[in-house]
Amino acid sequence: MYTNPVTTALLERSVIAVPPLARTTELAIHLEPNQTMVRHLEDGGVRSILYGGNANFYHLRLEEYADILDALADMADSDTKVIPSVGPTYGMMIEQARNLATRDFPPRWSCR
Repeated sequence: MYTNPVTTALLERSVIAVPPLARTTELAIHLEPNQTMVRHLEDGGVRSILYGGNANFYHLRLEEYADILDALADMADSDTKVIPSVGPTYGMMIEQARNLATRDFPPRWSCR
C-alpha cells in the first residue's frame, strides 16, 4: 500500500475505484474475494481505491474496521492508494480515526 503524501497530480494518474466489501454468508469479512477484487483493479491500472458507501464502511463494527484496515494494507501493491472512509457520525469518526492513526495509511493529503 502506498504510504507517502498524496497530491492532486498523483490522484490524476488513476481513476478512483469504489469497490464493495465482500462478506461470507455469515456476514464476516471475506478476505479472498476482496483480495481478488484489489488485484483485478490493480491489473487494470487502478491505483486509487476508496472504501466507502459501496463497501458499507459506515456500518462496520470497530473491531471489523481495524481488521479490514490491516487486510487492505496487506492486499494493496506498494503504489496503490487505499482510502478508507470514516463516519458517518462524529463519535464513530473519532474512534475510527484512532485506528487509522496507528497504521501507515497516507499521512497527509495535499491539494497542491
